[in-house]
Amino acid sequence: MNKLTHFTFALAVLAYLALASGSIKAETQTASHPGFPRQALAQIIEQELAQAPRPFFGTILIADHASTQVLINKMTSGVSEPAVSEPQYIIGSLSKMITATLVLRAIDQGKLQLNDKVSLYLGDNIHADVTVAGLLSHTSGIRGDAKILTDENAYANKHFQYSNLGYQLLGQLLTAINNRPLAKQISDFGRQFDLNLHASFGDLKDAQLQNPSLLAGFNENVAVKPTQTSEDKQLKSDKPNTATYQRSQVESLNFTESELASGFIQTDAASFARFMHLLHTGKLLSSASYQAMTTTYGERKHRWGQLGYGYGVQINQITQITNAQRVKPIVEYSHSGYVSGFISSSIYYPQSQTSIVILENTSWSLDDISRVFSVHDIIRQQVLQQLIVK
Repeated sequence: MNKLTHFTFALAVLAYLALASGSIKAETQTASHPGFPRQALAQIIEQELAQAPRPFFGTILIADHASTQVLINKMTSGVSEPAVSEPQYIIGSLSKMITATLVLRAIDQGKLQLNDKVSLYLGDNIHADVTVAGLLSHTSGIRGDAKILTDENAYANKHFQYSNLGYQLLGQLLTAINNRPLAKQISDFGRQFDLNLHASFGDLKDAQLQNPSLLAGFNENVAVKPTQTSEDKQLKSDKPNTATYQRSQVESLNFTESELASGFIQTDAASFARFMHLLHTGKLLSSASYQAMTTTYGERKHRWGQLGYGYGVQINQITQITNAQRVKPIVEYSHSGYVSGFISSSIYYPQSQTSIVILENTSWSLDDISRVFSVHDIIRQQVLQQLIVK
């Protein structure tokens, strides 16, 4: 077990100037915002984190894109991690939102259609009933636990079944229809829209050599398979919280190019917040494709309750938080991610143009999923408290 040295948490609350393009540009002044009590929110979150059931290692970004943007940036790191101003993380299943966007952009360009059979592009080893739309919405019939299509039990019914394999097939589909490597498509998309996206694949250590801002990943004293996700354990929470923890650096993590599509794109919090804002303000997709993306095709059980699922995004409508009642529901688009060494959450509230991005370089034990995402849920709750009364 490596002995860890922790940098002291520095809570930096910076005001950001919202540009028409949706980019996030740092400013040194601390302008106020009428909707969000910036300082009070930061103080509440700091107090809540101090009482959280486990430590926090990573970046928290809360941005109000409509006017002043609030950045709450908390940093700690272990020995051998680079001290960088904008650290990059493997973002886990947040990658699916980017993959879905790339597929829908290809549809907007006339390169394929939602109802196309995937076998037309990837061969007869894929069931004839599997469509592009089915893969995007996890309703293709591919079992959620299937790893390879040659498994005789790979297919079940077309009810919602969360499938990493399905999104890896979408990555292969993008390679086929564009005749370009998926990694290059992701990088080019990032450059086109001023997003700091990285698509290194292979060994994590090699990826860090190519991208010095990419942090090392840590596990909490348990062996977690590199492609294991928390998505099928959203409700499991039967272990008590513990005040002690141990974590060790991930020594070996390998991922293929197609796995970038399901969970291994690398970026920073500000870039992902910008991506969400561009997506939800009509800058990336046609109106028809955006409507298709944000339509519910299946439902999944989640810590937050029953959530809808569109194309690479969870869909929720919130009318009440604690005792505060809201007549008009708050629309919430979200996703979470978990791979060995990294966990993540992203949330966007389109009515207020507010985004939350939380990236960590420690994967906590899946024995208690509420503890794993406890910090993320605390922050979501506090932001919702502000939105519900607006």
